[in-house]
Amino acid sequence: MTAAAPPVPVQNPTRLADMVRTANGLNAARVFASVLVVIFHAAIPYMVSPIPIWVVHDTAQHVSIDLLVFWINGFVMPLFFLLAGLSIAKASWQLPFREFVWQRFSRLGATILLAVFLIMPLLLFSWAIGLLWTERLTIPNLVRLRFPRELHAYLGPGHLWFLEYLLLMSVAWSAVARVSLRWPFMARLVQGKWAHRALGSVGGPLVFALSTAAILAFDVDTPFRLIAPFMPDLARVLYYLAFFVAGIWLAGMSQSFATLRAHAIVHLVVATVAFGGLCPLTLCYFAKTLQVPGQWALTGLQAIFVWCMVFGFLGAMLRWCSDRHEWIRYVNEASFWLYLAHFPVVCAMQLVVWPLQINPWGKVLIVAATGIAVSLIAYEYCVRYSWLGAVINGSRKQHVTTRGWRLEAGWLSLVSVGLMLLTGFLWTGWNSVAGSNLHTVVAGSIYRSNRLEPNELNEIITQHKIRSVISLADGNANDGWFQSQQEICTDRGIQLATMAFKESEVPSSADLEQLQLALKESWRPVLIIGGNRSPTLSGFGSAVAILLEGDSLDVALGQLDLRFFQLEGPEHCIVAQPLREYRDWLSANKTAHSVDTFCQWTKQVQATETEMAAAKKQQPAWQATMGAPRYPRRF
Repeated sequence: MTAAAPPVPVQNPTRLADMVRTANGLNAARVFASVLVVIFHAAIPYMVSPIPIWVVHDTAQHVSIDLLVFWINGFVMPLFFLLAGLSIAKASWQLPFREFVWQRFSRLGATILLAVFLIMPLLLFSWAIGLLWTERLTIPNLVRLRFPRELHAYLGPGHLWFLEYLLLMSVAWSAVARVSLRWPFMARLVQGKWAHRALGSVGGPLVFALSTAAILAFDVDTPFRLIAPFMPDLARVLYYLAFFVAGIWLAGMSQSFATLRAHAIVHLVVATVAFGGLCPLTLCYFAKTLQVPGQWALTGLQAIFVWCMVFGFLGAMLRWCSDRHEWIRYVNEASFWLYLAHFPVVCAMQLVVWPLQINPWGKVLIVAATGIAVSLIAYEYCVRYSWLGAVINGSRKQHVTTRGWRLEAGWLSLVSVGLMLLTGFLWTGWNSVAGSNLHTVVAGSIYRSNRLEPNELNEIITQHKIRSVISLADGNANDGWFQSQQEICTDRGIQLATMAFKESEVPSSADLEQLQLALKESWRPVLIIGGNRSPTLSGFGSAVAILLEGDSLDVALGQLDLRFFQLEGPEHCIVAQPLREYRDWLSANKTAHSVDTFCQWTKQVQATETEMAAAKKQQPAWQATMGAPRYPRRF
């Protein structure tokens, strides 16, 4: 007689169904929060409020977009941290410390590394193009990695700051949890037993709002700093840590999800009322007109809004989106990738729609829809079943028909194409930024180059029988290169003219007049030398030389195009602004270009420049990050 098999435990069908509905609601919360993040990033350029240093600041704006951005920014990232706390709560207590830390590093650390190598280059390229086109950056800034001082505070990991903060919080929380187990009182405190009563009441968000209000009282700007630096911001860490810990405490509380469902409507109503009071205060805060009493009101209302909105939104998802929907299941599966991949797509699309004269809400819709669609298509064909999907989702999905290396074909193809484009890009621009960049402007008469080594200068003088050199880069008598240039020109009997142009500044009419005089008096052939690893100044000097030869303005502006690795092109190059102004003046006066007209126009703009210089002195320092000088914002 065989022994009876042990009884199989039977799950309570009601409890199992409730768990499934709760999981569906949490999935829906992640999905809609991820979509809102895309909309948030897509809408920023079209705000009336002055958000510093974005990829581009569009002149199509509406205050309703400001309110949308304030609403999303107010609660979505706190919601993500609360959901993260819910998801790791059990593991943070039950797993051994080393195993938990390794799990977090392998999950989040690997994802950060993956994003740094696959996502960040695309994001940095789109931002570089945007800053070049809006004349806040120059090619030399990028080549030398030397950025204007006003941009230093905005250099950071982009949208990856969330993963950085989450990794730090997870490890720190696990360490505190392990230490607290040695003392029963501290363990109860860390486990949040005392907070369960507040979490289970309708006024729970107001209790938690007190901690957030205390942080905002010391640093009211905490939730409004949209671009995080590489070094974690203590105020932001503490701010989001409150929601992370609240998520862990919610996970350890019985009937927590039932409580959220029951109070969802009340929390949403309170959040809506608080947001109504926040709107005028936040607009004034961004306009830098909010006084101290208003800042205290902003602090209190922001704390109430964020907690009520997080609890209310999560409760609403648990209450009304708890049924299984295949599209929610799929987007939830792709939500992590959507968060990682959408940002460069959104930034690139903001550059694409920038010249279009359409409604700002239309631009938001186009940019957001494209960001979501491209990210989901990339997930399906490049990530979902591949090694990338295993890194991002923590496990590998199995494809029904495809096996082996073919699962990696999608992302490997994109990386291969990207590497080929990058190689071609660098090959094309290598001579322009790292080599001599010698070009013939007018055969036998005018040549251009970057700053040359002494042996290169000697060789070019001999090869092209150069008789004059015009050096446009800012020279210094103590500079070894500057001294070598003078010695060579003196020994070879070469006429030398030196000037002090800068790649990041618009040449004045006095500078332009000096250059015209030097070009007129120079012996031919003449070599125009620009800056170090920069074709910008030599391109400008060549363009002026072409105009003095009597050629057309279009041909002259061609000296600042992509052939010479001028990514911003003549229409957005800072030093080309006088030439664009001259073109506009010719068009307004219906006059054709001639050498005499060009020289006379240069003398006429002296008075206008004096007025512009006086106006620039009155410009606020932060205005430099907003797209000035030719892309003003309507504040």
